[in-house]
Amino acid sequence: MAKTPGIKYTKDAKGNNRYVTFDLKQHGETLRPMLESLGAVERVVFDEDFEKGLTIQEAIEYTTNLIKAARNGTL
Repeated sequence: MAKTPGIKYTKDAKGNNRYVTFDLKQHGETLRPMLESLGAVERVVFDEDFEKGLTIQEAIEYTTNLIKAARNGTL
């Protein structure tokens, strides 16, 4: 197996690869989806809210529509 920086294999008594250790500083973002799916790490609430967030244009349109609705009394 090729050596990759930040990845270490630990063998069992028979010499078979048993465990793998990853340097999260080097490979954390790549591994994050897998670790999340395994329940090993939790998503940060801010990240989830940010992904569901509005673009600047969407925020402007949303705010404009609220103002128009308030002026028309339909809010």
